[in-house]
Amino acid sequence: MAEGVGKVTAVLAPLVFAGLYATTGGVLWPLTSVAVLMLAGGLIAAAFGPETKGASFT
Repeated sequence: MAEGVGKVTAVLAPLVFAGLYATTGGVLWPLTSVAVLMLAGGLIAAAFGPETKGASFT
C-alpha cells in the first residue's frame, strides 16, 4: 500500500510543481503544494495500510 501511494505522489509532485512554477513564477506555492501532496500520501498510507508491528516478514 505505502509503495503504491509513494509512487503516485512521486509522479504527481513534479507535475504539480512544474505547473505551479510556470503559473506563479516563484517557488513558495510549488514547494508548499509538494509538501501537502507528500503529507496526504503519508496520511493515506497510515490510515489504510495494514499494521505490521510484530509481524514476521519471512
